[in-house]
Amino acid sequence: METKDFEVHTGGSVGGRVGDKLVLVGNKRLMRDYNVQVGPEVDKYVSKHENLARLSVLVAIK
Repeated sequence: METKDFEVHTGGSVGGRVGDKLVLVGNKRLMRDYNVQVGPEVDKYVSKHENLARLSVLVAIK
């Protein structure tokens, strides 16, 4: 399917529309900016790995 309204966000995150869905790929800040709820288990996991200088990438489909 074709992607529309593709955007690159600060910090290397991206987003765009695929069909009628918004697809976001990036960090916790991107998810927060788009009001995507990140569960406590995921938040804890990402925070732990960020503290170890490891990259975590989150994906949301809205």
